[in-house]
Amino acid sequence: MIMLGRLYPRDEAREQDLVLTGEIYTYYNLDPGSPWFNIDRNEEALDEEVERLSIPGNLKPDLSRFVFVFTPASHRMCVQLKSGTRSLSVNVIAKAFRALFSFQELEEYGPVEVTPEPSRETVEEILDMPFLHRLHIELLRPNPDDDHEFELAFLDRLESQSASKMSQDLISEKERGLRPDEATRSLARLASSNGLVEGQGKDINNASIKISTRDTPLIEKQAYDPRESSLVDFMVWQARRINSFFANSNG
Repeated sequence: MIMLGRLYPRDEAREQDLVLTGEIYTYYNLDPGSPWFNIDRNEEALDEEVERLSIPGNLKPDLSRFVFVFTPASHRMCVQLKSGTRSLSVNVIAKAFRALFSFQELEEYGPVEVTPEPSRETVEEILDMPFLHRLHIELLRPNPDDDHEFELAFLDRLESQSASKMSQDLISEKERGLRPDEATRSLARLASSNGLVEGQGKDINNASIKISTRDTPLIEKQAYDPRESSLVDFMVWQARRINSFFANSNG
């Protein structure tokens, strides 16, 4: 099982530097009523043995804790994916937050989309495919407080038409590959953080390939030394570094 733990705002001098830190908990939801196994006798436990078990319902075994940092200004979340010998997948985290945002109590705030940030190299690999035959771009409405001109232009365009999503498909002429122009490239880069980009075609060896931003989440391996800082401080620093990269690359 997975659940969202405590959430803490960090005091910052500037509002744009505000971050929220917290933890994701995972544990095993043990069912005491399920069959038990006696490893000494190598057979199913007897009823009288199981009846002697006493496990409070509010205690769950196999706990793991993963730190996350959410930056409201950029609407980006950085999550620790490995804790000791345990790990979390990006897709599991995204599924958990989609379930959280679907709660009826949050309906008044409108729909919330969750898009795992893909590796930037994936988008460029799609756009620069030697023989790109089909390009699919699915753009969800960007955040209204994004301050980049391109994002604001598409937000205005979608809102003026009462649309929450836009899809675009480009298909090449027979035997020819697509050559995306700069407008299409900018749209694909925006959609990579706010939707989906997929490309189908062939490589230089004429082998068929299909690449999707959905399959390549952005994962970075960083060494953490507990003697130098707390894990939370380390994660905040990493989150700010990543946010700075995207702010500079989109600006």
